[in-house]
Amino acid sequence: MALTHLLSRPAFRVLGVAAMFAGIVAALPAQAQTVIRDAEIEALVADYADPIFAAAGLSGTGAEVVLLGDNSINAFVMGGQTVYIHTGLLRAADTPDQVIGVIAHETGHITAGHVSRIRSAAAQATVPMILTAILGAAAAAAGAGPAAAGIMSAGQQFGVGQFLRYSRTQEASADQAAANYLEAANVPLDGLIALLQTLADQNVLGRTLENSYALTHPLSRERIALLERRAEEMRTRATPALPSAAAALQLRHDRMRAKITGFLESPQVALNRYPQGDNSIPARYARAVAYHRTADYDAADREIGSLIAQAPADPYFHELKGQMLLERGKVQDAVEAYRAAAERAPDAQLIRIALGQALIRTEDRPQVQEGLQVLEAALRVNPDYTPAWRTLANGYDRIGDTARAQLATAERLVRENKIAEAKMQAARAMRGLPNGSPAWLRAADIESMVAPEDPAGRNR
Repeated sequence: MALTHLLSRPAFRVLGVAAMFAGIVAALPAQAQTVIRDAEIEALVADYADPIFAAAGLSGTGAEVVLLGDNSINAFVMGGQTVYIHTGLLRAADTPDQVIGVIAHETGHITAGHVSRIRSAAAQATVPMILTAILGAAAAAAGAGPAAAGIMSAGQQFGVGQFLRYSRTQEASADQAAANYLEAANVPLDGLIALLQTLADQNVLGRTLENSYALTHPLSRERIALLERRAEEMRTRATPALPSAAAALQLRHDRMRAKITGFLESPQVALNRYPQGDNSIPARYARAVAYHRTADYDAADREIGSLIAQAPADPYFHELKGQMLLERGKVQDAVEAYRAAAERAPDAQLIRIALGQALIRTEDRPQVQEGLQVLEAALRVNPDYTPAWRTLANGYDRIGDTARAQLATAERLVRENKIAEAKMQAARAMRGLPNGSPAWLRAADIESMVAPEDPAGRNR
């Protein structure tokens, strides 16, 4: 998928066999999952996650939420302090509290160290047990209900049942931790319960392909009943949220769902879900994207224009307008739209990166130089955004600064884990950079890295 602001890069290709049994991670993906980057959605999800991470004692530790472009409903952790959430879950969640509840639950897995524990347990499993579990999960995902049941039944003699019991224990532990974090953040438990109830109902109906969360997070009526009892206790102590604040957050949530639908569903699905008779902000947002994707530019301009007229201070409407213009080749107009977005959200580095990319595409030397400055500043804050390094290299090439273009390429290759290639680009950059300058020193750092395929550093 190549989108300018729902930007993407490969996340990972295969999950470890041990991790698959954790009840914490998704089933093995058929292909590489894709990380979704979007300034508006990331800001909203951070607002969801930050109070939970604070309640769990994870503030300032690098804990984060990463969004994966996958229509299935799932969330998981894989070790470390990262919660992965599928866009399918965000789209399926009716309320902010449902997403916050999932984040709290996954944070419970992090603080309890469940990933490392299950990996230790899986290390003691027999090969037949692992194979039967993998085959059973694959058959279930393919819709082969009887075959999946047979395979998994055969695997019981090798200990699959023990894994499931261990996983259910972990789920109960994560649920209780989630309840504690939600209460500390003054978020009701009802959202998580509602989502789990919906997923449990889908699981009964056999909708396992869309509902991968039920495969990796064992659901039971007893589990939901325990949460309902805890929710009742929490209600007696909760402080009700201000209606205006709750409504504003719900609108942001609905906008997120509309944006995901517009970009990641087919345009026709988006237009059916948000028909012309719906004049709400989320509906117009989704239609603007869908019309743009079908090259109905007049309709797209009408929708985004109405949103900007209604909320001229909203940076994300200007950002979407910039993307639409840039993708049509109206580069100078796109620059102005992105500039308006950046002025309204000066701390949104993804918007500033988009502005820098648009400036470089003008091929006007003063604007290219401005774009390079904007990108350099944004990359100091968000250095792991790989596409921006490519644009930076192209920009330096356009003004004839080959050495800095090579350094930018080396930075990109490092983040793509292509260390040997990065070292070569860095060595070339060093020959054209002032000796001892900050850029030269950074190139020297990259040139001195040890490539994974050469652990002894023989080819340095």
